[in-house]
Amino acid sequence: MRVRSIVTLGTGAALGAGTMYLLDPEHGPARRREARRTALREVRRGVVRAVVRAAQRAEEVATAAVAGYVDARGASVPTGRGARR
Repeated sequence: MRVRSIVTLGTGAALGAGTMYLLDPEHGPARRREARRTALREVRRGVVRAVVRAAQRAEEVATAAVAGYVDARGASVPTGRGARR
């Protein structure tokens, strides 16, 4: 038997067993409910991580932009409220 056939057989068996597990008439609804809760919890965690990382990257970009501006302008960068534009 070829490796591809073995992998296909194993994948089919796993999908069939998972389907039977979730569609079980007695315990299936509770299992699906728990799977849904777990999936939503992980999605929320992923969103929070993505937002935090995006904020960190935005801060890094802003800092780099300011540093680049200061480097380009040299020491004559005006500061404070009375600075000319």
